Amino acid sequence: MGVADAVREWRARYPQILETALPVAIVATVLLAAATRDDPARRPLDALGVLLVLAANLPLLVRRRVPIAVLLACSAGVLAFSLAGYWESLVGWGVLVALYTVATAHPPRVGLPLTALAWAVNSTSGLIGGEGPALLIVVLGGGLTVPAWALGHVRQLLTERNLQLAVLTERLAQDRVRQRQRAVMEERVRIARELHDVVAHHMSVISVQAGLARYVIESDPATAAAALRTVASTSSEALEDLRRTLRLLRVEGPAGEPGAVASAERGLDRLAERVSAAGLPVAVTVTGTPWPLNPGADLSVFRVVQESLTNALKHAGPATAEVALAYETDRLVVRISDNGRGEAGNPAGNTASSECANAPPSTAGRFPRALRRTADSRSFSPSPIRRR
Repeated sequence: MGVADAVREWRARYPQILETALPVAIVATVLLAAATRDDPARRPLDALGVLLVLAANLPLLVRRRVPIAVLLACSAGVLAFSLAGYWESLVGWGVLVALYTVATAHPPRVGLPLTALAWAVNSTSGLIGGEGPALLIVVLGGGLTVPAWALGHVRQLLTERNLQLAVLTERLAQDRVRQRQRAVMEERVRIARELHDVVAHHMSVISVQAGLARYVIESDPATAAAALRTVASTSSEALEDLRRTLRLLRVEGPAGEPGAVASAERGLDRLAERVSAAGLPVAVTVTGTPWPLNPGADLSVFRVVQESLTNALKHAGPATAEVALAYETDRLVVRISDNGRGEAGNPAGNTASSECANAPPSTAGRFPRALRRTADSRSFSPSPIRRR
């Protein structure tokens, strides 16, 4: 810690000591200089002179509270000391300190007129003493008072800027807190969507298979048993998917690791088997040379296909579905289609498609528009995803 830092820390810890020490030091210096000066043309320092020196400098003890009043009192004391015939060389320092304090506390429209007053007081005091040319005395008076005001004004500007920076820092800290809270909320919403997708899909399959089993349990026990086996396997897979989703709350997989949550290719085969067993035959085709997706994009592809097939299972009626993965040089195109007519007799040939192409990593895995949950039109336009 440097000397300046040590002084600031000491001043912050003992502010009253410094406020008292400066006026006392000025008074002691003025009294010592006046008492040791032997000038027959000047009145020697006596009790009245001591009182006038105190009157010209001790008001500095309260300069922080009433700086303008202190400046006026010090100015009056200096003029009285000079008019009484004492040697005035150092007595004007109290006026300069008071002027500096005024400049730190008041704007220029207040400080500049008082600067002119202090200049006039110091110049008048010097002219009364008659030591030197009048022009030189006036110039020297200005050379002391103007810098005193300028230093105080600079200190005021620095103080105001520091306060503004402190306010800005506080606002930035609050913004960071709000951003963290928003990020937590967005993560909760994302996990809630994942849970919805997992529960909705698996429960749809379980509901269909359970209804089938109840319908044929007496007439076709073998079919009922197969449906119940599908219910059992689907519920197990649902629990596993829930565990994988909730595991995200504890730790994320390594960046860039494919299949950290659900591998699209491996998971789609099981998904197709499960949906086919529920009554919607699904064919999965892969073209091109597969390349690994980052975990976010991989999970997004899986959820899009899962949502599409779940909607088709619910609404398409008697139909077949096809899931096509086309790996191109810089993007993955996913196309899900079925030939059902829907519950309301909508035209056949419902299709959803997705493209994953080159983009900055910050956009990876983000789908701005959710899949429309209707039987006749299911489409979306995701942000492109960089090939890894």
